[in-house]
Amino acid sequence: MGAEDSLVRYVVREVSGGRHLADVMQDPYITNRSDQVDSRRLLDRPEVIAAVGDDVLDDLRSKLGLK
Repeated sequence: MGAEDSLVRYVVREVSGGRHLADVMQDPYITNRSDQVDSRRLLDRPEVIAAVGDDVLDDLRSKLGLK
């Protein structure tokens, strides 16, 4: 497993735990281990997209009273 895989797991875990992606991407764990290009690549990973998509849908459901 590479460093990028570790970052992906971290992002997915944090977002799945209820944190917003923008906040997670500013964590020292991310910023100390990646540059801007690496961070962009993280956002293209299917695991991250899926985790963020679920988070956005959950927020929308809550706002619409559908949860």
